Amino acid sequence: MRSELRIELLRRAEHDQAARAELLRRAEQDAATRAEPEPDWDTVASVDADNLTWLKDVVAELGWPESPMVVPRERPTPGSRMRARVGGPGS
Repeated sequence: MRSELRIELLRRAEHDQAARAELLRRAEQDAATRAEPEPDWDTVASVDADNLTWLKDVVAELGWPESPMVVPRERPTPGSRMRARVGGPGS
């Protein structure tokens, strides 16, 4: 189960970062053409909501995933953002 959890944590982190990267790409593209940026916050909010629901279930069943399960990243991971939202360790 731990290896499956690690895989899912990494998949969700990748999906989260891809949604945010696309949002930034669009904002930069819009700024370059001097158009008003229309960021796709709906996609980012949807990814956040899905991750939050999923992680609450994981924490309820298994507790907070240990740090070795997730590859360290320079940017915040979904877990670190969600920990702050649900009042977990390190929030």
